[in-house]
Amino acid sequence: MAKSGQETVNLKALVAEQLNGKRGFANSKKLKRMGIEAYSQWLEEKIATKIASKSAKSGKK
Repeated sequence: MAKSGQETVNLKALVAEQLNGKRGFANSKKLKRMGIEAYSQWLEEKIATKIASKSAKSGKK
């Protein structure tokens, strides 16, 4: 169970928003080279890393 200060993030929803243009845009060259499945997985990892980095920085205050 998440602690009161933690928030759950749906990475699949964030990736879908980025791929459909609702929240930013997909890198079309990388998408064509990697394919949709591999690109989605790569983007999910990138977003997770970004969120974790922000959480770590805000936790140090």
